[in-house]
Formats: sequence, structure tokens, C-alpha cells
Amino acid sequence: TPLDVEDFKMIMKKCLGYHAIHDDQIEELFRKIDYSADGQIEWDEFCTYMQLKYKRIEESYMRSKHVSFSLPATFRELSHAEQILRIYFTPDQSFIMMREDGTISFWTAQLKLKRSKRLFEKHFHRKPKWVTDFTTMYQYNKFILSTGYGFYLSLTLI
Repeated sequence: TPLDVEDFKMIMKKCLGYHAIHDDQIEELFRKIDYSADGQIEWDEFCTYMQLKYKRIEESYMRSKHVSFSLPATFRELSHAEQILRIYFTPDQSFIMMREDGTISFWTAQLKLKRSKRLFEKHFHRKPKWVTDFTTMYQYNKFILSTGYGFYLSLTLI
């Protein structure tokens, strides 16, 4: 059954506490939910309002996670090498860059190279290994990667 404004106020006060919210705040919320403006809130109206409200909250959260760029952009020439597989942003505000040939580089937030290491030795008489994906388990100080041969390596971050 639909709720009128008085029933809605009674339910809201019971749920939130009688002193936690004022009548004018409840009435304003009632008007927002009652999009048909017929003085009653139907279940569909309530569900629609809740979905839209949480969608806006989620969109706002996702917008806050977008990366912003400082302009002018900084360009850094890298030596010619294999394709970069992925650049991973770490909790300590630095970056890990992995190339397909297994070269891992650690960079500061100011794009200064901290260190670089080749994970696979180059053998001229064998097929080269290549990295297909990686992730970090930062809380355990581990770096996990998979190779084109199906190997999964667990390395300690230094």
C-alpha cells in the first residue's frame, strides 16, 4: 500500500530516531521520492529513487578515481626495447613498468628511474621467454607474473 507523508514521517522517525531528523527534512525527502507528485509514495517510486541515488553515489566515486594529468606533460625517451606490457601504480606513489621481454623498471612519481632489472637471461640458442601478465601482492611484498610458457613466478619486491 502507498504511504502518505504522515505515514512516511512516522516510519522515518521510528527508523532513524525521533530526534535525529526534523519534519521539514522528511517532507523534502518525501517530495523527492514522490516523482508523480500525487501525495503518496508507491513502492516503485521508492525503488526508483533508491536506484538513482546509489547510481549517483557510485558515479561520483568512480569520477574521484579518475587520473588527472599535470600539464604540460613530461616526456621521457626510453631505449628501444620490447613493448610495454603494463604500468602499475603502487600504494607508495611510485610506478612499476613491465615489458614483454621481462624487464621490470621501478619509477618514482616524478618519473625518475629507481632501478631496472631483466628477469630472464637472453639465450641465443633458445626461444625467448616473455611476460603475459603480472600483478602485485603489495601487502606481502610479492610480485606475481605469468609467462608465455605458463610459468607463474613469485618474486619478492625489493
